[in-house]
Amino acid sequence: KLLLRSTAQVGDTILVTGYPGQAAAGFQLMLHSKPTKELGKHPLVHAFNTPSHRLREGRAIGQSGVATAMIDTSDGFLGDLGHICQESDVGAVLIQEKFPISEDLRQAAVQLERDPNELFLQESDDYELIFTCSPDKVSQIRSAIASVSDVLVTEVGRITETVGDIQLMLSDGTQRRITPSGWDHFTT
Repeated sequence: KLLLRSTAQVGDTILVTGYPGQAAAGFQLMLHSKPTKELGKHPLVHAFNTPSHRLREGRAIGQSGVATAMIDTSDGFLGDLGHICQESDVGAVLIQEKFPISEDLRQAAVQLERDPNELFLQESDDYELIFTCSPDKVSQIRSAIASVSDVLVTEVGRITETVGDIQLMLSDGTQRRITPSGWDHFTT
């Protein structure tokens, strides 16, 4: 089943595979670190230099028949979620505490003096998958993905009715508006 980015529904759960932001952090490490053999072997630099795809996982999501929309994170998590929201005429609330941030990304964020959540959201060639489904179908999608891969699948938010508005829920429960940004392969 072909999944579009224009078919997310209000109330859907937003999920993501893997650890978006890895490639962005790897690129930043290369820009701001002295070139060494050790840097070249760093897992985040490797993520930037050798991006992988989630083809098997994407097929499993599509074949599950319960996902409503899907896109990869080649333009960055926030930019690509913005595409889903814009084309589906919906908004989103993201729950910062649920972001899948790897220990490598946390350590790189400290070294780079950056917020790891910012690295998760910004432009990054990770090619992870953002997808949506009804909350009662999450376990079915998780099972479909688990049948082909052991990739991490994380619920990070929900689709809302406020068209084009993406809110970030912070750990204290407050929300702030965030603007979709990211690399746009079709404008450069």
